[in-house]
Amino acid sequence: MIPVHILISPLRTLEAIQADIAFLCKQKETFFTRLFNSHTARINTLRTEEEGAIIAMLRQQQGLFSQLWNENQRLLANTCWTLKVINYRTGASHTVTGEIHGHIHTKGFLHGKGTVWHSLGPNIPDTANKLSPMGDLHLYAIRKQVAPGHVPTVLHCYTTENGRIQVQRTEQKGRLLGFENIVDDVSGDPFSGDLVKRRQFIKNRGEMQMLIRQQRFNP
Repeated sequence: MIPVHILISPLRTLEAIQADIAFLCKQKETFFTRLFNSHTARINTLRTEEEGAIIAMLRQQQGLFSQLWNENQRLLANTCWTLKVINYRTGASHTVTGEIHGHIHTKGFLHGKGTVWHSLGPNIPDTANKLSPMGDLHLYAIRKQVAPGHVPTVLHCYTTENGRIQVQRTEQKGRLLGFENIVDDVSGDPFSGDLVKRRQFIKNRGEMQMLIRQQRFNP
């Protein structure tokens, strides 16, 4: 922080004062950006927790919601499909892709992002890999699927009856140390080209989202 008495000193040039004012404005913008991002992240976390609690309640108390949930799980189940890496980004040499999180969008295709881990990060069991009936993908332990010094290019996945994702095989390529070692964007079709399943899934999810909204605003 620049002391005020320096800013108002008559010995300083106009250019130096203008530079200091620009610096202080930038600092202010950075502060408010960080504050906004912090609050936004917290709000998103609370919304996710709230939606999870509403879903758990509706699955127990609302017959239609439970029926739609189970049908979407069946529509995803017993399917072999591929998750392709579209883009990479550069990370430090000691980092790897630890997780991939994504979502099935309105047209029925899944898009996701990779998350950076330290190469000695936690070992999360494969049983944590999930694709929910709402279309949310959580893939962990990607590091275990890839040889040292390599990055994945295609993940061959299988969705079980309970929504777990088994990464059966990983296509990969070598990389230069510290260059494009993190998965950035991924895309895939969890319905493996089945248009009927895809359309029914989106329709069911729309009805579940409506029931969630009704519960949220009319508890």
